[in-house]
Amino acid sequence: MLRLILILSGIFILGFWLTRSLRLRVDRFTGFHQQRYDGYVLIEPLPHIVDQTYKSTLKSLGIGIAFLLVIVFLGVRARILLLFLPISMYLILQVVVLINHLQHSTRQRVWYNALTGEAILQKGKLRPIKINLLGNLQAVECIEDVQKNQGNLICYYKIKLTTGQDIRLSFLLEKDNPVFLKLMESISDRVKITRIKKLFPFI
Repeated sequence: MLRLILILSGIFILGFWLTRSLRLRVDRFTGFHQQRYDGYVLIEPLPHIVDQTYKSTLKSLGIGIAFLLVIVFLGVRARILLLFLPISMYLILQVVVLINHLQHSTRQRVWYNALTGEAILQKGKLRPIKINLLGNLQAVECIEDVQKNQGNLICYYKIKLTTGQDIRLSFLLEKDNPVFLKLMESISDRVKITRIKKLFPFI
């Protein structure tokens, strides 16, 4: 009985911690004012897209925890339920992947000039770097989840440059974002985007 209580407590603590960690990162995107600088526009996630993704990912978390609780309660009697354990963990870890994408979108800032095809890349506290993005394109990969969850297909674009640099753009930047769509349209006109399936597309 004590073991069961400890397991249940651990599950609820895990759910609370993941929900709180995700909420703290989502709150950083509450306001949006399209930032411009000398012809460059900052590519950033739109607050309503972040909020929609947050809510749908919480549903995946809830379903994953529900599966886990069923396995804990009934798995001893019906061992076939243990087959649902990988599904449960997959759904729960969707939160961790989204946290990873939110963190990356906070740490990396990309300013894009659609007229010149140049970008300014800033990672964390490092000095910004100006890149001839379209002129130095080498290859582009889209690393995406194996399936959609609650309508979301978590993915990111890895843009490889001839200079040896690469830029990674989260799917959070993609939806309803005309600057991002213009960039990807220009890229797809120059190189083929290779799609790669990955179970957990950490950026």
